[in-house]
Amino acid sequence: MVLFVLFFFQGNRCDFPQIKHGSLYYEIIYKRDFPVRVGKKYWYSCKTNFVTASQEPWEYIHCTKEGWSPAVPCRRQCIFNHLKNGDNPKRGVKYVQGESVRVNCHAGYSLQNEQTVMTCTESGWFPPPECILLKTCSKSEIIIENGFFSQYELTYYLNKETQYQCKPGYVTPDGKTSGSVTCLKSGWSPQPTCISE
Repeated sequence: MVLFVLFFFQGNRCDFPQIKHGSLYYEIIYKRDFPVRVGKKYWYSCKTNFVTASQEPWEYIHCTKEGWSPAVPCRRQCIFNHLKNGDNPKRGVKYVQGESVRVNCHAGYSLQNEQTVMTCTESGWFPPPECILLKTCSKSEIIIENGFFSQYELTYYLNKETQYQCKPGYVTPDGKTSGSVTCLKSGWSPQPTCISE
């Protein structure tokens, strides 16, 4: 019977709320009132770069049977207003912790790990809003014996393909007069080859 009463008592009270990145209004005054009964509510606000659940400057945090609500009172707010080496939004757009945005990097660039989406996290954007240069392959890195490249570009971005041509009297290993190579992380592949007919 005593255990039941103790459980009932604790389940209907809330300890002082630990608001990460925020605080109660007049916290010093109210702190001595805790623990408090279910149904009590207090104004709270969030620190710079964090917002309340309603994204208003002040909001109530409620004591419920399950604990404090909202469970995560202050969430990070990220502003997407610039993307290095990519398409910038026309105006700054606000996102809240957990929300994501798809971005467009300039040709030959990508977010880190070739991602295309940034997510607003507790510590800011991940990955950071910066498109980095992808691996490139240069035609100067490869010599085609008995053949030549048939396109004019000198540098190719990752996963781009270019054509090569065999000189008269020579063919690719599969018997064609031309072939293609692709820029991969490891370099050009497959090795361009022209052999005697």
